[in-house]
Amino acid sequence: MSNPNVQTVNVNLPRRGSSLGVASIVLGILAFVISWIPFLNVAGMPLAALGIVLGLIGLIVALTRRGSGIGLPIAGAAVSALALIIAITITAVAAKGIGAAAQAISDSERTRNATNQQPVGAVDAAPAAAQTPTADATAPKAPATAETWAPADAPIRQGDIEVTITSVRVGKVTVLDGFDQSRSSSKDTLLSIGLELTNTSRTRKLDYRSWAGRDISFHRDYATVKDNFGNTYRRTGFGSMDKIEGQTSSASLYPGKSVTDVLVFEPPLEGVEHLDLELPGENFGGTGMIRLRIKAAMIRHGDSTDASTTQPAR
Repeated sequence: MSNPNVQTVNVNLPRRGSSLGVASIVLGILAFVISWIPFLNVAGMPLAALGIVLGLIGLIVALTRRGSGIGLPIAGAAVSALALIIAITITAVAAKGIGAAAQAISDSERTRNATNQQPVGAVDAAPAAAQTPTADATAPKAPATAETWAPADAPIRQGDIEVTITSVRVGKVTVLDGFDQSRSSSKDTLLSIGLELTNTSRTRKLDYRSWAGRDISFHRDYATVKDNFGNTYRRTGFGSMDKIEGQTSSASLYPGKSVTDVLVFEPPLEGVEHLDLELPGENFGGTGMIRLRIKAAMIRHGDSTDASTTQPAR
């Protein structure tokens, strides 16, 4: 029998569906904020997924209680799902953009490094890599390579530019003083390669930058030399003031005109069979690489200056 003098207190117990809905909304909001940040939004995807799960569980609990507190789980699941969709979409778009950029860089690098030259006298012929083989079509084909070396004892052409190696010498080189232009010889024995560039166009002026390379450049603008053993020989200079005799830092090539240049490297090993000279085409407005193979027979030994008329370089 109840006592009428006892005071009763009604306590509202927390609704399971509402608490799950609140948790789902909190997770969904956090995931939504992160979802707009490319790649960082990957960390928000688990939060969004958990928010969706809690929202669905809260929805089921609310339905078992005749829909009491059903709004919060629905809102939480919706916000979490939206955050997940945004994160996936932005990540996919960013990844696609990076992939496209990487492919463009790869294609540009491939174009920059591909051999692009034709022997003089065969300028109308297709490049070697694109020629139709005259041998038996059923014979196995050699693998394609981006490095095709032309003999250095004959001129080579790319577009309107004709490149000729005029000399290859191992010895001391002549250095011009930057102040009084006095001549001196280098202390060390070096490899010097003389070049001549001719503009064969009748209507187009071309600009040439020396393959000796600049001190600061965003692209490769310098020549490289390797031997048949795989050794690379570094370029050699004499500071910003002194200049190697015969070297041209830059020049405007008018139609029919020529310019000479000298490239200087470390001396090659004795007994090399050949040296491979690689010249970027962009130095005269071209593309790809000019690749010339210098046979050992082309290399002359001896100083390029008369010791009696010059003083040793400081």
